[in-house]
Amino acid sequence: MQDFDNFIDTSDYFPSLAETKEAVASSQTRFLRTISESSLSRDKKEAIFKNIAFLRREAYKGLQQKEEWRGDPSFEEAYSYRFNTTGIFSQAVADLWCIATNTPEDKRSSTREAVTHIGMAIQYVDDFLDIKDDKPSDGNLVHAVLTEHPDERTRITNELLNRKEGRLFKIFNRFAPESTRVLMKRLDEEISPLAEISVRTERTVRGLIKLMFSKAILTDSNDGSFYKRIKVL
Repeated sequence: MQDFDNFIDTSDYFPSLAETKEAVASSQTRFLRTISESSLSRDKKEAIFKNIAFLRREAYKGLQQKEEWRGDPSFEEAYSYRFNTTGIFSQAVADLWCIATNTPEDKRSSTREAVTHIGMAIQYVDDFLDIKDDKPSDGNLVHAVLTEHPDERTRITNELLNRKEGRLFKIFNRFAPESTRVLMKRLDEEISPLAEISVRTERTVRGLIKLMFSKAILTDSNDGSFYKRIKVL
């Protein structure tokens, strides 16, 4: 999925599915070889391969949504884009897990739903950490919230341009308080349904997401990965 996204983002035009498949062939081949050489049964391997083929097609269609936008996407458009990429990927991960672990059929739907909500919640964090580097046209959910509050968008953009470090959540609370409130509300709407599946899981995910938001920092490092943008201490 990451290779798909990176290839399309760096292309001068929207590539065909065949071109995209060729560009990510090496990473996909490594993954498929790992599955082929595993101790999983033949039936499980075939089920996993079918899921991978489905994911590849759906990921391409999801990424294609960007071509339909006219200007900066609304929150609904950005969320749909993220759901059709991150959400679909999360569902595929859940499906692969269920296949590999013999999860009973009556548990697979709730597993899929839970992993999808968790994946989307983490996507909010990732977009928050990428707020300085991403553009609204990247489908960033935090940018989409700021688009609904243009005055705050201007203030926070200027502030982030002039800062090299600092706690990101504190900066947002100060310069974009209404956008921060809306962002937290929508994140809560993403996490809350987990309680119907597992209260323990909902509490764990909520605590983890809250911790990551509170520890998020600005960084000008070229190696500003997801993990390096969260200051634990």
